[in-house]
Amino acid sequence: MALWIGDQISGPEGLFYSSKEELEALGATIYMNSPVIAVDYDKKLLQP
Repeated sequence: MALWIGDQISGPEGLFYSSKEELEALGATIYMNSPVIAVDYDKKLLQP
């Protein structure tokens, strides 16, 4: 929802929500409460 409100996507279609545990079960590494200095949307990079 935040992506839509922040004008990063045009609408809510295709958004999905999941829990940390569900994503980890699929092999994802999840970092919670991590500070971010900057976001490069074009390169899809975060500056921690």
